[in-house]
Amino acid sequence: MVEHDLQKQCFSTIVDGFKAFLSYSVEGSEIDVNTTQVPNAISGRGIASTLMKEVVTFAKEKNLTFKKPQSCSYAQSWLERH
Repeated sequence: MVEHDLQKQCFSTIVDGFKAFLSYSVEGSEIDVNTTQVPNAISGRGIASTLMKEVVTFAKEKNLTFKKPQSCSYAQSWLERH
């Protein structure tokens, strides 16, 4: 289950006791993913992709566009692929 902390501008989830998160910032009508962090112990399970899907849904709901390029290289490459 992914949780969204609007005040901290962060999406997070806990998997097998490890916390993965994505932080973002909003400036005007643009959203920028600052970082996506998934511990090595739980990497390779699509967790970062799940967090990205959540931020995309949030951006669509708020009519935000993604800043180009993104601060987070993972987010940039994920957005280019999807």
